[in-house]
Amino acid sequence: MVATLCSITTEVLKFLNATEELLEDAQGSSPAPMSSSPVNKKLDQQLTKMEENVYLAAGALYSLEGSLSELEHSAKKISSGTSEMELTFLEDQVATAAAQVQLSELKVHLPFYLF
Repeated sequence: MVATLCSITTEVLKFLNATEELLEDAQGSSPAPMSSSPVNKKLDQQLTKMEENVYLAAGALYSLEGSLSELEHSAKKISSGTSEMELTFLEDQVATAAAQVQLSELKVHLPFYLF
């Protein structure tokens, strides 16, 4: 899951950078500066906000990597002697981590739907 989120984050950032480059190229061929247009200002603001959201989601993703590593380590310790309470605690941690991964994935996908 983490590798998928990393690749999604990378693709979203590539898309945003390509869009910004296209806008800059269009600005260079236009007689009036693009930043003077209210539509272009709004588009620039939206692109900036989308990029911020992607970076925030990526930050959350990288912190999840540590949690997932800890969960993997705990899961490897499970044996027939593991108590029911320990298993329940681990199940709760796994459910929480899965929810956090899904939330991060949504945050990365969301900019595409807003654009």
